[in-house]
Amino acid sequence: TLGHYISGCALMYASTGNEELLQRVNYVVDELEQCQDAHGNGFISGIPRGKELFEEVKAGDIRSQGFDLNGGWVPLYTMHKLFAGLRDAYRLAGNQKALVIETKLGLWLEDIFAGLSKDQILEVLRCEFGGMNEALTDLAEDSGEERFLALAESFYHGEVLNDLAIEKDTLAGRHANTQIPKIIGAARQYEVTGQEHYAGISRFFWDRVVNHHSYVIGGNSYNEHFGEPDKLNDRLGEGSCETCNTYNMLKLTKHMFQWDAYAAYADYYERAMYNHILASQEPVDGRVCYFVSLEMGGHKSFNSQFESFTCCVGSGMESHSMSVSYTHLRAHETLANL
Repeated sequence: TLGHYISGCALMYASTGNEELLQRVNYVVDELEQCQDAHGNGFISGIPRGKELFEEVKAGDIRSQGFDLNGGWVPLYTMHKLFAGLRDAYRLAGNQKALVIETKLGLWLEDIFAGLSKDQILEVLRCEFGGMNEALTDLAEDSGEERFLALAESFYHGEVLNDLAIEKDTLAGRHANTQIPKIIGAARQYEVTGQEHYAGISRFFWDRVVNHHSYVIGGNSYNEHFGEPDKLNDRLGEGSCETCNTYNMLKLTKHMFQWDAYAAYADYYERAMYNHILASQEPVDGRVCYFVSLEMGGHKSFNSQFESFTCCVGSGMESHSMSVSYTHLRAHETLANL
């Protein structure tokens, strides 16, 4: 959640110029620097037993499944959020120290993966890893270190991406939000490296999710998983439309629109922003939803303000900062057209 918090503060600072938010970003970065210096090898994380866990992985002792890596709960997913938060502190809030910390963290991760075989890396990738390929591609661009592009390539998850590359939809049964960040990463890899197959993967995935796996409000998944394409009427309930998924689909859509500027991308962005993202926030105290229920007679269930640290609370800190930028943009466009 901390990485999301840094990103949310940086996004809101960029949108509003609120100096208090800048102070919060700078404070967190300073504290992270102390943590990194204490470890002494570039590592930094709030993952329980994280340092020991990754040393086991480095030694080839890899025990991996959907959400568990060597007894740790999605440690690379969590790591991705920290990379992204530091990136946003640097890019949006101008914190130069954040890039230094992120680069040291990237070098630490490179060392962890350096001695692993391709099969061992694929075993690591069985556990959800977020958008590590995106974060490392961005780090390569920001730091000027091409070595991070090679590290990003290590996170190519062929089990999923190879089917998408040949325009084959095998999403049914897969944990939805495990997949979307991989595609955002592929989009960034295309933008930075020019490798066309990454663009093809991104375009096909976007089309399948938006036009064959999404509900009317723009969200997707039931109980966090994709179902069979074009079969949603028996997948309506309190577990429909995980909010993290739409947060990530909007990020992917931004890339797609920048490439092609099709109306379909803008239409989806507007539909999902207004009907899912904005609808997922309690308007008085700011609490957010994990799911937005489509159950007959159903209702929204909001997480608590300060005790809930789910993935959707974390992404909600960003989504409602990004929505400020979006609604400001629409307001300026409306005034310009009057």
